[in-house]
Amino acid sequence: MTLSSQCYQAEKEYKEVFIHFKTACCLDWDKEDAIFKAYKQALAVLVHLKRTYPNLYKIYKSYEKRIIGLYNSSVLFLWNERKKINARN
Repeated sequence: MTLSSQCYQAEKEYKEVFIHFKTACCLDWDKEDAIFKAYKQALAVLVHLKRTYPNLYKIYKSYEKRIIGLYNSSVLFLWNERKKINARN
């Protein structure tokens, strides 16, 4: 496989992992355990892809940062929502 086709394939697979995780965060926005499980699963798949495409480390790091950032945002949003609910009660 040429480097350009390998790069395209890797980008496609990394993007699929990110979209799957983003969808899980949207569907389970109120379930911290489900978000954490999806986060761990996404990181495991990223590590697998990193081993599959070892020469494309920059793509791995960019998607790892996106997933970590989305996880942190999702958890902060959830905590803020819980705080609002507790403040009302």
